[in-house]
Amino acid sequence: MNHLKLNKYVFLLFLAFALQGKTFAQEAYSDPGTGKWGLIDDKGNFILTPKYDKMYAPEEGYFIVEKNKKVGFIDETGKEILAPKYDDVFAPKEGLFIVIKNKKSGIVDENGDEIVTPKYDKIFTHEAGYFITVLNNKSGFIDLTGKEILAPKYDEIFVPNEGFFVVRQGSKSGIVNQIGKEIVTPKYDQIFTYQDGLAIVILDNKWGLIDTTGKEITPIKYDKIYGSKEGFSLVIIDNKTGFVDRAGKEIVPPKYDDAYDFTNGFAIVVSNNKWGLINGKGKEVVPPKYDKIFALEGNIAQVILKDKVGYIDTTGKEIIPLKYDSIYAFDGDYTPASINKKWGLINKKGQVIIPFKYDSMTCFCGERTDVELNGETFSLNIKGERI
Repeated sequence: MNHLKLNKYVFLLFLAFALQGKTFAQEAYSDPGTGKWGLIDDKGNFILTPKYDKMYAPEEGYFIVEKNKKVGFIDETGKEILAPKYDDVFAPKEGLFIVIKNKKSGIVDENGDEIVTPKYDKIFTHEAGYFITVLNNKSGFIDLTGKEILAPKYDEIFVPNEGFFVVRQGSKSGIVNQIGKEIVTPKYDQIFTYQDGLAIVILDNKWGLIDTTGKEITPIKYDKIYGSKEGFSLVIIDNKTGFVDRAGKEIVPPKYDDAYDFTNGFAIVVSNNKWGLINGKGKEVVPPKYDKIFALEGNIAQVILKDKVGYIDTTGKEIIPLKYDSIYAFDGDYTPASINKKWGLINKKGQVIIPFKYDSMTCFCGERTDVELNGETFSLNIKGERI
């Protein structure tokens, strides 16, 4: 049982702590004489006289209780919502309880009403508005009202994403939508869940993309595809990397040695160990010429060339000259930088705000930066004044 089951010794210890610093108005209590369980308030008064054989830690305002080897649940006032009659009751999620009777699974709501008669071999805790069900080793799904949307017929169904379920029949995978309609017959070796309306599929070790209608928007020809980011998917053939857009068009044929996901409309690319930047049309706004380009910080990026550090913008303009030994990433308008082992503060235009004379400097966070000079540590304001 996944009820976070606690024996009475653990509960008594829990109770002792709870009475020192109350979190709940009611606590489970085990009568030392009878071993029965009930509820007490924060003053030790009985809310529910001990009568249950077992009681489990509260979840969503309910205590699962057991009596004569049958299970039900009560609320925090001690009211019996569901009399113990099931063989098992699992901790609720959003007011719905999976119950078991005679080895069959069903669902009970927070009022104790049985919305799904125990008839399935297994029901998985609901995700994204649906319960996956299993009967005779076949899987289907029901909605949160208990309505059977898809009778168990597939060998396996995976948790839905963006309203679509990946299903498996034998060794092949397909897709079913949220009303139970099969939009992709199981024919692929593997399907990844949808991301931004596109799903990656694999067939005979080749990768492609399909849309939400099941249409193949790219040929199944790539060695690997990475998920969509800002409307672009990274594709690889023969160890070369490119990009396709949401329509499946190759905006950049696989030609780079490496590439990174689009961020703020731009992607870092690598060719012959040199780093550059492309835009959403695939144009090289910065030809691969730097030794490294770091992730964009808004519309600027830190770059390294011949062990010197600076910044460029997304047009390729060097806005901070490559003359520094080190620069922190910007956290606001200012950042520490170093030249010849001395630290100072610069802004995004490369202007020196605090001169380069300190042995170390922390980020300019809030209204100050901490610096070290000749073994002494102290703080400076934006004017470089000691505070």
